[in-house]
Amino acid sequence: MGQTAQQAILSRLNPQLTQQEEALRTRLANQGITLGSDAYSREMAQQAQRANDLQMQARELAQKVADALAGNAVVESAEVA
Repeated sequence: MGQTAQQAILSRLNPQLTQQEEALRTRLANQGITLGSDAYSREMAQQAQRANDLQMQARELAQKVADALAGNAVVESAEVA
């Protein structure tokens, strides 16, 4: 179930991350910051770190959901026995 929860969360998160990255690329280009420049590399690295942090949080949330569901299943099994 954890994988399913993770997939559900990431399927909503990843398109937003892609849009944010595209918006950043457009903003940098509009500001005259070119691919390969230090400023461009720095901004893209910061964006990648933000995306990574959000993806890690999503995975942690999915694991908590899976653990909670597994805990509920154990409780329900004990109640039936």
